[in-house]
Formats: sequence, C-alpha cells, structure tokens
Amino acid sequence: RTGQDIYEALCLWCCVCAGFSKAYAYLMQKVGIQCAVVEGDARGERHAWNRVVIGGNLYYTDVTWDRETSNRRCYEWFNLTSAQMLESHRPENPAEMPASTATADNYYRRNGLLLSTWDERQLVRILAKQKGDILMVGFDRRQVYNKARQAMSQSDFFRLLEQAGHRCS
Repeated sequence: RTGQDIYEALCLWCCVCAGFSKAYAYLMQKVGIQCAVVEGDARGERHAWNRVVIGGNLYYTDVTWDRETSNRRCYEWFNLTSAQMLESHRPENPAEMPASTATADNYYRRNGLLLSTWDERQLVRILAKQKGDILMVGFDRRQVYNKARQAMSQSDFFRLLEQAGHRCS
C-alpha cells in the first residue's frame, strides 16, 4: 500500500493527499465536472490538491485538509480562488494552477456564512442561522479575519453568541 491510490481513499479511507485528490477528481469526473490533481507543496511539504471547474468557474479544493476529523466537518479548503490557495499551496508546475477569482461556489459564500468585511451585526446574523454545537464562519480575506481577531476578546465573542441565541456556559 502506498496510500496514493483511489481504492485506498474510497474503500479503506486510509491514504495520503495524492489518494484523496485522485479519488475526488475521479468522482467529480464521474458526475461530469471537470477536475484535475495539482501537485506541489503546502506549508513546506509535498502535497496534492484539486483544480475544479463548476458552472464554468475555476476553483481550487484541498480535500485532504477538509477531511472529517473528530466528527467535525471542515470546509475551509472547498472551492477557493487561486490567491486564497496560494497563501499556503505552491504548484510544482505553475501552469497547472491558473488564476481564478470566482467565489460563487465557495462553501461559506454559498451558504451565507461568509464575512466580507468586519461587521459584528453580520456575524450575529451568521451565527443565529446555525444550530448545534459547531458554528462556522468564513472570512473573505485574511485581513477580515485578522481584523475580527483584533476587535474581539473572548468575552466579546460570548456576548455575540448570546445575541445570536446560543447559550454560553
């Protein structure tokens, strides 16, 4: 076993990034969505992710970094722009990662969970429409995320959660 093939990803759920990326590309192609594997490095290590075309728009997805862990689903790396992906991912062959700017099918944008600017009222609206123990918020740009972190203390966040109808204990 190498951990780099589709079988190990889909049947054994035991593989490395190449296996996850190949399996994702295979499944997307099976439903008629153009998808390819991009290889390079991410945060200094060899890595593979995907280039996908949805509705004529180009996106990048890293299914390895979005895999479910500890019963928590993650969508941080689902349908990103090239600029967002290039913050941490570098393709071996730059031609395999052309520029993309589409955001319509980004998970957070599509589900109304994205902050484009720092706005407490908008954050409360995003939190209020969610139920359960895990609440998700996406940030359009790193600058928005950094501004949110600077603006809020832990007590501020608890106050906003309460405003959104989530009990904090």
